[in-house]
Amino acid sequence: MTKKNLKKLIICLIIVTVLAASGLIIGITAANKYTRYEIDMTLDSDKMVLTAAQSVDYYNASGIGLDVIKFNLYPNAFREGAKIKPYYDFDISYPDGIDYGWINIAGVKTGGKALSYSVGGADMNVLTVELEKTLKNRRRQSIDIEYSVKIPKTHMRLGYYGQTVNLTNFFPSVCVYENGAFIECPYLPTGDPFYSEAADFKVTLSTDRAYTAAHSGDKVSEEASGESRSFKFSGKRIRDFALCLSESFGVKSIKSGKITVNYYYQKGDLNVAEKSALTLDVLTFFGEYFSRYPYKTYSVAETFLTAGGMEYPNLVFVNKDLKESDKDTVIVHETAHQWWYGIVGSDNLKSAWMDEGLAEFSTELYFAKNSRLLKALEYYQGNYAASKRFDDIIKEINPANITMDKGLNEFSSEYEYVAAVYSRGHLLFKDVYKTIGEGSFKQALRSYINKNQYGIAHKENMTDAFNEYYSGDIRIIFGEWISFTKNY
Repeated sequence: MTKKNLKKLIICLIIVTVLAASGLIIGITAANKYTRYEIDMTLDSDKMVLTAAQSVDYYNASGIGLDVIKFNLYPNAFREGAKIKPYYDFDISYPDGIDYGWINIAGVKTGGKALSYSVGGADMNVLTVELEKTLKNRRRQSIDIEYSVKIPKTHMRLGYYGQTVNLTNFFPSVCVYENGAFIECPYLPTGDPFYSEAADFKVTLSTDRAYTAAHSGDKVSEEASGESRSFKFSGKRIRDFALCLSESFGVKSIKSGKITVNYYYQKGDLNVAEKSALTLDVLTFFGEYFSRYPYKTYSVAETFLTAGGMEYPNLVFVNKDLKESDKDTVIVHETAHQWWYGIVGSDNLKSAWMDEGLAEFSTELYFAKNSRLLKALEYYQGNYAASKRFDDIIKEINPANITMDKGLNEFSSEYEYVAAVYSRGHLLFKDVYKTIGEGSFKQALRSYINKNQYGIAHKENMTDAFNEYYSGDIRIIFGEWISFTKNY
């Protein structure tokens, strides 16, 4: 090679490197592997209707060409006539009586040209968009969706009550493509029937009331005009986007290094300093024990809720009506989910024990390592007793289909789900911890995170990570707990 040709080659390599670093060459940088959402929305608080224009830059990682793209439409679970109810107890969910919600798709386009679409699925819960031409693997498709959402008056995860609005699972969310199909997610009452891949978000929200906003991602800006508010948010490599809006929020913020922890509380709460300090301590502990928390913001919002708590990226909800000691436990458990659901995703439709069981064990671990040994022991013993009691009952009345590893729709009740997924899941990970030792356990979790961060891990990925640090076959221990053959 001549000096002249060598010089040309070097220049070409420099150009390619610069373009790749800037994200202009598709498929070269990791950032290009994430679907991107841009959502511009306005909330009419009198009608409780959200109107939105959403642009989705979908990245096809399916391995094949796609002729359609499917989106989950979670708000339709709240519509009149819905076949699948998103709750178990009507009176708890609707303390003031029924109030319906819905999502209405006004139009779907690409490049200004209308696309054909339909709304169907098991219960009007899926938007299917037909593409003009086949979308090749590792290529992108831009889709613009206009829609409106009626927010129901309810204590559930999507709803408003009093001066507070829970704004979760409100937008058309791309279905995960797996094993040759898009995974459609009916809004079942059991567990967390939401399954999504990490994505990048830019969200703007305009409101006609003086709301304070707890949020996923980072707040880029906030502007006020009289009672109106305008917000801009941005989040990268997060699995969802959620908000909690309230006119009655106070907020306690603590900064530690590059991370800001926000605790959103109902004004008048006298324990906010203590709880915000706990939140920071928990986040710091897990960041040191598992892996560094990779985001700039983490928030806890006390709100109305039928459950004790609920996790979202960079944001968790805590039921404001819980006892103070129970709030502590919920904060720890939901913060653990920032790793087990957030950083490492899993199929909580079919293997909910992977994130819930590990979050339960992580809760015990935090208390044990932070001078609350009695609390840790009580927490473990509570789950031990609940799991053992369920085993004794289920083996007598329904010995068939006894497994932790089954779909949310296969659990016969909320009781079975909690006992099998939370309580037994906790015991599974405690057994693994004791079997391989703390040092190996910690290394295995770090390996699990390193290999699966921002992706979706399955049972085999988890057992492979633990097998790296175990002389035997860890699958035997997992299998015994999952199949209910483990002796206590």
